[in-house]
Amino acid sequence: MTVRKHDYLALEREYVSSDVSIRGLCRKHDIKGYSSVAQFAREHDWDGKRERIRNRTDMKLVERVSDQLATEEADLIEVVRGEWLTVIRAATYKFAEDLKDPDYRISVDALIKLIDKGLVLVGEPSERTEERHLALTGSLEGLPPEFFRQLAERTRPSVDARRREDLPSRMGSEEPRQN
Repeated sequence: MTVRKHDYLALEREYVSSDVSIRGLCRKHDIKGYSSVAQFAREHDWDGKRERIRNRTDMKLVERVSDQLATEEADLIEVVRGEWLTVIRAATYKFAEDLKDPDYRISVDALIKLIDKGLVLVGEPSERTEERHLALTGSLEGLPPEFFRQLAERTRPSVDARRREDLPSRMGSEEPRQN
């Protein structure tokens, strides 16, 4: 049975929690048998323990700094957002006052832009898109040809709609095609 001369547990705690070398640790504690401490350190993986503690400490530090930066950035965003909302609110009130003047000319584009920016700042979408789809299944067998002609006519844009949208007519003329 071997008798331990040193408090290896205390030496291990100091080694793992600092940057001191085994030799430096022995010098500090006036230990002459450097090799016995080094052998004990290898057998009990002091270097691995030191590395694991450093990694945990580094991760905790990174998390703390990241949390702090995220909080500061969120605070700044909230301050700027509040300032923008104040400016937009003031512009809206000014705009409402100007509308009381009967000679005031309003630009619809300016009003729309103001409303869009305000919606975005309060977390609402500035645009909404709605899509509708209709799916039908079935057999078309046995239906009279007149049914298909009427269906085709009803799905074509009207002559007025083609003119409004500057769409070319299907046959080059503005009159509906006769089948």
